[in-house]
Amino acid sequence: MRQSRQAELLDRLVGVDTTRPWLRAAASRRNPAQAYTDPVRFEREQARLFRGRPQFVGLSADCPDSGDYLAVELGGVPIVLVRQANGELAAFVNVCRHRGATIASGRGRLAPDEGSRSAARLVCPYHGWTYESSGALCARPGAWDGFADLPQDLSLHPRAVSERYGLIFVHPDSAVPFAVDAVLAGAEQELADYG
Repeated sequence: MRQSRQAELLDRLVGVDTTRPWLRAAASRRNPAQAYTDPVRFEREQARLFRGRPQFVGLSADCPDSGDYLAVELGGVPIVLVRQANGELAAFVNVCRHRGATIASGRGRLAPDEGSRSAARLVCPYHGWTYESSGALCARPGAWDGFADLPQDLSLHPRAVSERYGLIFVHPDSAVPFAVDAVLAGAEQELADYG
């Protein structure tokens, strides 16, 4: 941490009354139990706190190599990150476009595509719909002609992902690119000092 930042933080602590249990409130405040159990309120909080802005999902080391994936949930939105062959990360809504099944869970490595020399793929465990690591739909096993009336592009829904300082952030509701430094709002200076 930069010396100037250390001095700034220490100056903020000087004179703080550490005997007060609540440093910013004049008195305790009671919340009704419903504030913790109301599903409508919970959904509203999830949307406000987690869906409207990029969220931290993990460390670069959680998904280090081409073909590695990391599945997380951000405010109720299932997300899967996949490390691409070029080293970049791609993020998608982790839901098959066929019947809405979750495609991946936890973290790991994509299985190689059996019977071909192509890259590993995401395979839905429900009916086997298969997606390239780029999110593009590449196979609808057993019923390709049965889906002739569906739109041709049934790729996974992309989400914006950004990686810097060994940290990975994803926007759960948007594919619009963003900068990690803007998300960190000043903390990027301290993180950069760690190299």
